[in-house]
Amino acid sequence: MSAAIEIRNLSVVHRRPWPAGGPAVTALDRVSLSIAPGEIFGLVGESGSGKSTLARVLLRFLRPAAGSVSVAGADPAMLRGAALKSWRRRVQPVFQDSVAALDPRARIGALLREGLDLHAIGPRSGRAAAVAELLEQVGLDPDHAARYPHQLSGGQRQRVAIARALSLSPEILIADEPVSALDLSVQAQILGLLTQLCRARGMTMLFISHDLGVVRQISDRIGVLRQGGLVEEGPVAQVFRAPRHPYTRDLLAAAPFVDFEALRRASVPARADRSQRTEMV
Repeated sequence: MSAAIEIRNLSVVHRRPWPAGGPAVTALDRVSLSIAPGEIFGLVGESGSGKSTLARVLLRFLRPAAGSVSVAGADPAMLRGAALKSWRRRVQPVFQDSVAALDPRARIGALLREGLDLHAIGPRSGRAAAVAELLEQVGLDPDHAARYPHQLSGGQRQRVAIARALSLSPEILIADEPVSALDLSVQAQILGLLTQLCRARGMTMLFISHDLGVVRQISDRIGVLRQGGLVEEGPVAQVFRAPRHPYTRDLLAAAPFVDFEALRRASVPARADRSQRTEMV
Protein backbone atom coordinates (compact mmCIF):
# COMPACT_ATOMS: atom_id res chain seq x y z
CA MET A 1 0.00 0.00 0.00
CA SER A 2 1.48 3.35 -1.03
CA ALA A 3 1.92 6.11 1.54
CA ALA A 4 -0.61 8.92 1.80
CA ILE A 5 2.26 11.37 2.40
CA GLU A 6 5.84 10.59 1.39
CA ILE A 7 8.67 13.05 2.05
CA ARG A 8 12.24 12.37 1.03
CA ASN A 9 15.24 14.57 1.89
CA LEU A 10 13.10 17.71 1.92
CA SER A 11 14.92 21.01 2.36
CA VAL A 12 13.47 24.52 2.38
CA VAL A 13 15.63 27.65 2.36
CA HIS A 14 14.28 31.15 3.00
CA ARG A 15 16.10 34.10 1.44
CA ARG A 16 16.06 37.21 3.59
CA PRO A 17 14.76 40.20 1.60
CA TRP A 18 16.72 42.62 3.77
CA PRO A 19 19.54 43.35 3.87
CA ALA A 20 20.25 42.49 0.26
CA GLY A 21 22.60 39.55 0.04
CA GLY A 22 21.99 38.61 3.68
CA PRO A 23 22.40 35.02 4.80
CA ALA A 24 19.77 32.45 3.86
CA VAL A 25 17.85 30.59 6.56
CA THR A 26 17.41 26.83 6.32
CA ALA A 27 13.86 26.13 7.54
CA LEU A 28 13.92 22.39 6.79
CA ASP A 29 17.03 20.29 6.38
CA ARG A 30 16.77 16.91 4.59
CA VAL A 31 13.57 15.79 6.31
CA SER A 32 12.23 12.35 5.40
CA LEU A 33 9.04 10.70 6.69
CA SER A 34 6.19 8.53 5.50
CA ILE A 35 2.56 8.60 6.66
CA ALA A 36 0.34 5.61 5.91
CA PRO A 37 -3.26 5.88 4.67
CA GLY A 38 -5.65 6.31 7.60
CA GLU A 39 -2.84 7.17 10.02
CA ILE A 40 -2.81 10.17 12.37
CA PHE A 41 0.76 11.42 12.49
CA GLY A 42 1.68 14.03 15.09
CA LEU A 43 4.48 16.46 14.29
CA VAL A 44 5.80 18.33 17.31
CA GLY A 45 8.50 20.90 17.98
CA GLU A 46 9.05 24.35 19.40
CA SER A 47 8.31 27.57 17.52
CA GLY A 48 10.68 28.00 14.59
CA SER A 49 11.42 24.30 14.24
CA GLY A 50 9.92 24.13 10.74
CA LYS A 51 6.52 22.54 11.43
CA SER A 52 4.40 25.10 9.58
CA THR A 53 6.94 25.32 6.76
CA LEU A 54 6.50 21.59 6.20
CA ALA A 55 2.71 22.02 6.15
CA ARG A 56 2.98 24.82 3.59
CA VAL A 57 5.08 22.65 1.30
CA LEU A 58 2.54 19.82 1.51
CA LEU A 59 -0.29 22.26 0.75
CA ARG A 60 1.61 23.74 -2.23
CA PHE A 61 2.07 27.16 -0.62
CA LEU A 62 5.87 26.83 -0.70
CA ARG A 63 8.33 25.21 -3.08
CA PRO A 64 11.16 23.16 -1.61
CA ALA A 65 14.79 23.85 -2.37
CA ALA A 66 15.57 20.13 -2.61
CA GLY A 67 14.01 16.73 -2.07
CA SER A 68 10.72 15.19 -3.13
CA VAL A 69 7.16 15.26 -1.84
CA SER A 70 4.18 13.05 -2.65
CA VAL A 71 0.76 13.91 -1.19
CA ALA A 72 -2.25 11.78 -2.17
CA GLY A 73 -0.15 10.21 -4.90
CA ALA A 74 1.11 13.42 -6.53
CA ASP A 75 3.82 16.03 -6.22
CA PRO A 76 1.78 19.19 -5.46
CA ALA A 77 4.33 21.50 -7.11
CA MET A 78 3.90 19.74 -10.45
CA LEU A 79 0.11 19.98 -10.67
CA ARG A 80 -1.74 22.43 -12.89
CA GLY A 81 -5.28 23.09 -14.08
CA ALA A 82 -7.87 20.34 -13.67
CA ALA A 83 -5.37 18.01 -12.00
CA LEU A 84 -4.63 20.62 -9.33
CA LYS A 85 -8.32 21.28 -8.75
CA SER A 86 -8.98 17.57 -8.31
CA TRP A 87 -6.03 17.25 -5.92
CA ARG A 88 -7.33 20.15 -3.82
CA ARG A 89 -10.46 18.10 -3.08
CA ARG A 90 -8.32 15.28 -1.72
CA VAL A 91 -6.08 17.36 0.56
CA GLN A 92 -7.56 19.95 2.89
CA PRO A 93 -6.10 22.21 5.61
CA VAL A 94 -7.33 23.17 9.06
CA PHE A 95 -5.46 26.25 10.27
CA GLN A 96 -4.67 27.59 13.72
CA ASP A 97 -6.43 30.95 13.41
CA SER A 98 -10.09 30.36 12.63
CA VAL A 99 -10.74 34.12 12.64
CA ALA A 100 -8.34 34.64 9.73
CA ALA A 101 -9.44 31.44 7.97
CA LEU A 102 -13.14 32.39 7.77
CA ASP A 103 -14.36 35.35 5.72
CA PRO A 104 -16.03 37.69 8.28
CA ARG A 105 -18.45 39.03 5.63
CA ALA A 106 -19.94 35.64 4.78
CA ARG A 107 -22.48 33.61 6.70
CA ILE A 108 -21.44 30.16 7.86
CA GLY A 109 -23.77 28.47 5.38
CA ALA A 110 -22.17 30.32 2.47
CA LEU A 111 -18.68 29.42 3.69
CA LEU A 112 -19.57 25.73 3.79
CA ARG A 113 -21.42 25.81 0.48
CA GLU A 114 -18.54 27.49 -1.38
CA GLY A 115 -16.56 24.28 -1.90
CA LEU A 116 -19.66 22.33 -2.88
CA ASP A 117 -20.44 24.92 -5.56
CA LEU A 118 -16.86 25.23 -6.81
CA HIS A 119 -16.47 21.48 -7.27
CA ALA A 120 -20.11 20.84 -8.27
CA ILE A 121 -20.60 18.31 -5.47
CA GLY A 122 -24.13 16.95 -5.38
CA PRO A 123 -27.25 18.51 -6.89
CA ARG A 124 -27.56 22.26 -6.39
CA SER A 125 -30.99 21.81 -4.81
CA GLY A 126 -29.54 19.56 -2.13
CA ARG A 127 -26.62 21.70 -1.01
CA ALA A 128 -28.51 23.45 1.80
CA ALA A 129 -29.23 20.03 3.28
CA ALA A 130 -25.59 19.07 2.78
CA VAL A 131 -24.52 22.17 4.74
CA ALA A 132 -26.89 21.25 7.59
CA GLU A 133 -25.48 17.73 7.64
CA LEU A 134 -21.90 19.03 7.79
CA LEU A 135 -22.76 21.24 10.76
CA GLU A 136 -24.33 18.31 12.58
CA GLN A 137 -21.28 16.14 11.90
CA VAL A 138 -19.06 18.61 13.75
CA GLY A 139 -21.49 19.05 16.64
CA LEU A 140 -23.21 22.29 15.60
CA ASP A 141 -26.88 22.98 14.99
CA PRO A 142 -28.07 23.62 11.42
CA ASP A 143 -29.22 27.11 12.43
CA HIS A 144 -25.58 28.11 12.81
CA ALA A 145 -25.60 28.39 9.01
CA ALA A 146 -27.32 31.78 9.32
CA ARG A 147 -24.66 33.24 11.63
CA TYR A 148 -21.46 35.13 10.89
CA PRO A 149 -18.04 33.99 12.21
CA HIS A 150 -17.89 36.78 14.81
CA GLN A 151 -21.12 35.47 16.34
CA LEU A 152 -19.45 32.16 17.23
CA SER A 153 -17.02 31.21 19.99
CA GLY A 154 -13.49 30.11 19.16
CA GLY A 155 -14.39 26.43 19.47
CA GLN A 156 -17.44 26.84 17.26
CA ARG A 157 -15.40 28.64 14.59
CA GLN A 158 -12.85 25.84 14.58
CA ARG A 159 -15.68 23.32 14.17
CA VAL A 160 -16.84 25.34 11.14
CA ALA A 161 -13.29 25.26 9.74
CA ILE A 162 -13.27 21.48 10.15
CA ALA A 163 -16.69 21.20 8.49
CA ARG A 164 -15.46 23.27 5.55
CA ALA A 165 -12.53 20.90 5.10
CA LEU A 166 -14.89 17.90 5.32
CA SER A 167 -17.23 19.36 2.71
CA LEU A 168 -14.95 18.09 -0.07
CA SER A 169 -14.64 14.58 1.43
CA PRO A 170 -10.83 14.74 1.54
CA GLU A 171 -8.47 11.82 1.95
CA ILE A 172 -5.91 13.86 3.88
CA LEU A 173 -6.16 16.63 6.50
CA ILE A 174 -3.22 18.93 7.25
CA ALA A 175 -4.05 20.37 10.68
CA ASP A 176 -1.58 23.09 11.71
CA GLU A 177 -1.93 23.92 15.44
CA PRO A 178 -5.75 23.62 15.25
CA VAL A 179 -6.32 23.72 19.03
CA SER A 180 -3.51 25.93 20.35
CA ALA A 181 -5.72 29.03 20.59
CA LEU A 182 -8.48 27.25 22.54
CA ASP A 183 -9.12 26.62 26.23
CA LEU A 184 -8.16 23.19 27.55
CA SER A 185 -11.72 21.87 27.78
CA VAL A 186 -12.44 23.02 24.22
CA GLN A 187 -9.14 21.55 23.03
CA ALA A 188 -10.29 18.20 24.41
CA GLN A 189 -13.56 18.39 22.49
CA ILE A 190 -11.88 19.33 19.19
CA LEU A 191 -9.27 16.59 19.60
CA GLY A 192 -12.04 14.06 20.19
CA LEU A 193 -13.95 15.35 17.16
CA LEU A 194 -10.93 15.14 14.85
CA THR A 195 -10.09 11.64 16.03
CA GLN A 196 -13.66 10.44 15.56
CA LEU A 197 -13.93 11.94 12.07
CA CYS A 198 -10.61 10.51 10.91
CA ARG A 199 -11.45 7.03 12.18
CA ALA A 200 -14.98 7.06 10.78
CA ARG A 201 -13.93 8.37 7.35
CA GLY A 202 -10.59 6.59 7.08
CA MET A 203 -8.82 9.93 6.63
CA THR A 204 -5.10 10.46 7.02
CA MET A 205 -4.11 13.42 9.18
CA LEU A 206 -0.86 15.27 9.76
CA PHE A 207 -1.48 16.96 13.12
CA ILE A 208 1.00 19.72 13.95
CA SER A 209 1.49 21.07 17.46
CA HIS A 210 4.11 22.50 19.81
CA ASP A 211 2.47 20.57 22.68
CA LEU A 212 3.54 16.96 23.22
CA GLY A 213 0.57 16.36 25.52
CA VAL A 214 -1.85 17.31 22.76
CA VAL A 215 -0.04 15.22 20.15
CA ARG A 216 -0.05 12.23 22.50
CA GLN A 217 -3.84 12.26 22.73
CA ILE A 218 -4.54 12.08 19.03
CA SER A 219 -1.60 10.48 17.20
CA ASP A 220 -0.67 6.97 16.13
CA ARG A 221 2.93 7.99 15.53
CA ILE A 222 4.99 11.06 16.42
CA GLY A 223 7.79 12.94 14.69
CA VAL A 224 9.92 15.49 16.56
CA LEU A 225 11.36 18.46 14.67
CA ARG A 226 14.27 20.52 15.96
CA GLN A 227 15.81 23.41 14.03
CA GLY A 228 14.51 22.07 10.74
CA GLY A 229 15.60 18.47 11.24
CA LEU A 230 13.59 15.39 12.19
CA VAL A 231 15.40 14.10 15.27
CA GLU A 232 13.02 11.33 16.34
CA GLU A 233 10.11 9.35 14.97
CA GLY A 234 8.11 6.39 16.23
CA PRO A 235 4.86 5.05 17.71
CA VAL A 236 3.37 7.20 20.46
CA ALA A 237 3.93 4.66 23.25
CA GLN A 238 7.54 4.10 22.24
CA VAL A 239 8.46 7.79 22.05
CA PHE A 240 6.88 8.56 25.41
CA ARG A 241 8.20 5.45 27.15
CA ALA A 242 11.76 5.50 25.82
CA PRO A 243 12.66 8.71 23.95
CA ARG A 244 15.98 8.36 22.16
CA HIS A 245 16.94 11.97 21.50
CA PRO A 246 17.88 14.42 24.30
CA TYR A 247 15.65 17.09 22.75
CA THR A 248 12.63 14.77 22.95
CA ARG A 249 13.45 14.05 26.58
CA ASP A 250 13.62 17.79 27.27
CA LEU A 251 10.22 18.32 25.64
CA LEU A 252 8.72 15.51 27.71
CA ALA A 253 10.19 16.90 30.91
CA ALA A 254 8.70 20.32 30.18
CA ALA A 255 5.24 19.10 29.11
CA PRO A 256 2.57 19.04 31.83
CA PHE A 257 0.24 16.03 31.82
CA VAL A 258 -3.34 16.87 30.87
CA ASP A 259 -6.03 14.19 30.80
CA PHE A 260 -7.86 15.44 27.70
CA GLU A 261 -10.28 12.51 27.70
CA ALA A 262 -11.44 13.35 31.23
CA LEU A 263 -11.73 17.01 30.26
CA ARG A 264 -13.78 16.11 27.21
CA ARG A 265 -16.20 14.00 29.26
CA ALA A 266 -16.52 16.66 31.94
CA SER A 267 -17.17 19.47 29.47
CA VAL A 268 -20.00 17.67 27.63
CA PRO A 269 -22.69 16.65 30.12
CA ALA A 270 -24.35 13.42 29.07
CA ARG A 271 -27.88 14.82 29.41
CA ALA A 272 -27.26 18.11 27.63
CA ASP A 273 -28.89 18.51 24.26
CA ARG A 274 -26.80 19.48 21.24
CA SER A 275 -27.61 23.20 21.38
CA GLN A 276 -26.37 23.36 24.98
CA ARG A 277 -23.22 21.44 24.18
CA THR A 278 -22.22 23.55 21.22
CA GLU A 279 -22.81 26.82 23.05
CA MET A 280 -20.22 25.69 25.60
CA VAL A 281 -17.49 25.79 22.95
